[in-house]
Amino acid sequence: MAHGTRQAIIDCTLQLAEKKPLNRISVREITEGCNVTRNTFYYHFHDIYEVVTGFFEEEAMTIFHEPLPLETRILNFIGLCTGYKGVWQNLYKSIGYEQFSGYIVSHIHTLLLSAIGNKPYPEEDLDLVCAFYEEAICGALMRWLRSRRKLSPEDLMQMLNRAKFLFEGQIEAALERSLHRDTIPEARNSPAQ
Repeated sequence: MAHGTRQAIIDCTLQLAEKKPLNRISVREITEGCNVTRNTFYYHFHDIYEVVTGFFEEEAMTIFHEPLPLETRILNFIGLCTGYKGVWQNLYKSIGYEQFSGYIVSHIHTLLLSAIGNKPYPEEDLDLVCAFYEEAICGALMRWLRSRRKLSPEDLMQMLNRAKFLFEGQIEAALERSLHRDTIPEARNSPAQ
């Protein structure tokens, strides 16, 4: 029953978060909405933010452990997020740009590292690739959240499928190339002639 109760709290919180910012949702609204006690809520979650962020983290971990190319997993995660645009917008409204983008980047970094695994890539190259994709994903999510244009689910899936086609295998390829550092051209102070 504990899993069912936890899921009921998550479902109710996400429904409320679709409609209003998290800082305007009370634990009382959630507990009344899913017919549990306040103590039961706090048994499962520290606060309302943990309900929302925990949901996305759990879903992301599931997606990032699928045996698919990393870019496909990233785009699948973005696809998951698009189904909860109101929740993301209201989380953004509740905590502001700096905290929101910091949250997104730190979690994407963790997810990327867990998806890449313990392969012996040079740390500076791994950091560079992670930073590039963290900023790209965060930027795409922020642009999407700020967009007033509503994409139909079909248009969105077409766009995500196109991105999968264009970028699939690029992260792994970049990291594999980093294992052959001796073939990387030296940086020069002047442009190539």
